[in-house]
Amino acid sequence: MSNDGTLRKIGKGAFVFILGLAFSKLFGIFYKALVARTGPYNYGVLSLGIGIFGFFSMIATMGLDLGVTKYVAYYRQKIDDQRIKGIITSAMKLAFTFSLILSVIGFFLAETIAVRIFHNKDLVIVLRILLLIIPFDALRKIFISTTKAFQYVKFETYSRDLIENLVKLGVTIVVLLIGASVAGLSVAFASGIIASFIASVYFMERKVFPVFRTKIVSVKQYNELLTYSWPLLFTSLLFLLSLWTDSFLIGYFKDASVVGKFNAAGPIAFLVYFLPQALMAIFLPIITDLKASGDKETLESTYKTITRWIFISGLMVVAAIAIFNKNLIMFVFGDKYIEASIPLIILAVGYFVNSYIFTAQRLLMAFDKTRLIFADTIVSFAVNILLASWLIPKYGMIGAATATASSFAMLSIITMIQSKLIIKIKTLEKWYVFQAIPVIATTSLIFYFRSYFQGLYFILGILLIPMISLIIIYLTKGYSDIEKRLIIDAIGKLKKP
Repeated sequence: MSNDGTLRKIGKGAFVFILGLAFSKLFGIFYKALVARTGPYNYGVLSLGIGIFGFFSMIATMGLDLGVTKYVAYYRQKIDDQRIKGIITSAMKLAFTFSLILSVIGFFLAETIAVRIFHNKDLVIVLRILLLIIPFDALRKIFISTTKAFQYVKFETYSRDLIENLVKLGVTIVVLLIGASVAGLSVAFASGIIASFIASVYFMERKVFPVFRTKIVSVKQYNELLTYSWPLLFTSLLFLLSLWTDSFLIGYFKDASVVGKFNAAGPIAFLVYFLPQALMAIFLPIITDLKASGDKETLESTYKTITRWIFISGLMVVAAIAIFNKNLIMFVFGDKYIEASIPLIILAVGYFVNSYIFTAQRLLMAFDKTRLIFADTIVSFAVNILLASWLIPKYGMIGAATATASSFAMLSIITMIQSKLIIKIKTLEKWYVFQAIPVIATTSLIFYFRSYFQGLYFILGILLIPMISLIIIYLTKGYSDIEKRLIIDAIGKLKKP
């Protein structure tokens, strides 16, 4: 596969995913804004519950979803349907068994976790509702990973981004109309997961690979799957814990109201990951294919280009957040959450540096370096815990944001160095400078005239940053030959009737 062909394939998959992700982010932020309007306390309790649910769910999945994506893509390249089915069914059995056990354990430990650790009785019912749906969440991740391995990104978009968010938002509105309670809000969240599970089963079975209806005799792959996946379980778990460490420790040292205010910063800062998430939807299956076919030249070129796209998009988002942080917080969550404006900037910068980890980690995954990734994540998580425990009692939300941003940035730098040393691929190129300068210049211009973007006009200021930056990059030819061909190809398609 040529460089252009590979990038077009990633671009096509990313475009579909971007549409769904944009919808997901829009409705996700709207959902959180609705919940936040019930008050920082309710929002904080639900946020803690969702964080703990994510922790249990991640353990239940055991990293098998990433293993499925990798090995199904590999055996698909080898045209081995028996092992494809074996990977999927092995992952399903393991995930269902373990998730069911964890769901039961979590249900009975809910009161202990809520009262003894977080000193909050209202958290008990939230945990019991959410922990019951762990098996549904674990299995849907396996089904979605299967569709991604076949490079059908749209089915993840439909099931997770569209259906889950629509159902969750719809039920939340009903709950708010009949009288908001943390129990009702928890049911709304759970209903979205179950709806997404049903959709993912349908798409995998009817549109991608019929696991339940096919007569193919599967070749079970328990050992191969677990050997690859278990380090990723702990890697993903520690990454998730790193995301929630600040909220958990704020809940421990402070109270649920502060947790609620702090969680106004997270969803907005997470927009830095918007394009990386879209590109990664199909990046791992494609580079796994390239590794299997031995096409290192295309693999290296694809890696460099995608990493640069992540850099530029992240820089634009950080610029917008740095200028309009207070406007964003007040517009989405209200003036009760304005204290989160400084933590928002800190988190955005940390997430920006960390966004490099998306391509570097998946490159290491394709070369089976999962244990190294696990070791890196342990170091990052330990640093996060130590910093958060030291900074939160003194500086509250700002200390929490600083701890998370610092540990995330450190992990990204370590991973980038390792990918360069082990895989022998250089990342930094002259195009970074050519594309970064227009973004910095545009940001300086918008910052100088920021007084003209009052009220809802701040949205125009945000939109102008990428618009002006991309125009300058295009006019100054600050793009590589591959990107030039992709631009010409895209313009040609737009001109077609």
